[in-house]
Amino acid sequence: MPGLGTLLLWAGLVAWAAYLAGLARGRFRLRGVRDAKDALQSRWLFGGLSAAGAAALMLAVDDLSIRLVAVLPIVAGVAVVRTARRHAPMDETTLISATEIKRKVRDFAFESRPLAHGPVEAFVRTGWTVFIGAAGAGAAALAVLAAFDLADNPHLEQWERIAFIIGLCGGLVVLLTIPSMWWVTRAIRRVPALRMDEWGVVLGRDRLRDTSIGWDEIGSVEVRTTEGSAIRDVVILLRPRDPTAWKARQNGWMRLSTALSQMTYGAAFAISTAPLDVSVDEILSRIAVHKPSLIGR
Repeated sequence: MPGLGTLLLWAGLVAWAAYLAGLARGRFRLRGVRDAKDALQSRWLFGGLSAAGAAALMLAVDDLSIRLVAVLPIVAGVAVVRTARRHAPMDETTLISATEIKRKVRDFAFESRPLAHGPVEAFVRTGWTVFIGAAGAGAAALAVLAAFDLADNPHLEQWERIAFIIGLCGGLVVLLTIPSMWWVTRAIRRVPALRMDEWGVVLGRDRLRDTSIGWDEIGSVEVRTTEGSAIRDVVILLRPRDPTAWKARQNGWMRLSTALSQMTYGAAFAISTAPLDVSVDEILSRIAVHKPSLIGR
């Protein structure tokens, strides 16, 4: 009977191969790409790295069953690369025109007169918080169980056990558990995910500790829709007028946040509206109050 670590590795490889196969067949989309060229390069990189990683795993282990299962993501990764040109256009985000943004703002202002000028705070919906917390707790439990199983696995050398524990278990904790617990803790403490006031926009409550941008620092506003396999997200991109000066005042945590945002959305400051409890129209209307030249009403 295979150990828990082996079973988890099987499940991970099969799930990864299934996702890659969905990408190759056009059933899933890559989220956050900026245009067709970016989508094409992302699919090449995603499929190539997946195939190379699975191939490296085959060379690193002696377990025949793991080697056989690792063939699946290799084949699927190659298929993603081969079909990239065919399916890349469907990954494109849709840029909402300036005219449509103005219409949204006018409609919202008309339906909710008078338009408030005071601060507004948006929080993460309860369903999102529960889902993220459950995912983080599950990842932590799996990491602990897998670590104990791998530590006693007689089929692995000592260095292989250490490498798998650090890579597989540590990866689960770093990528899923820590971010999800941070998210849930802020939700429990009622820290807003977004605050808009007379100063500017903050992805949190404290602009000294959370990523923020002042109204006078905003150079342009873009609104894009991303169609994922499960959700539709409307992302508002606030681009700094002077990116160098804006990034210079960010601390270490803020720089990590802006780097992840840049990789995901193509902009250092992005507001993902899918998990928030306020509408896109309200956010745009608040921006229009302070930056009418960029949106207009």
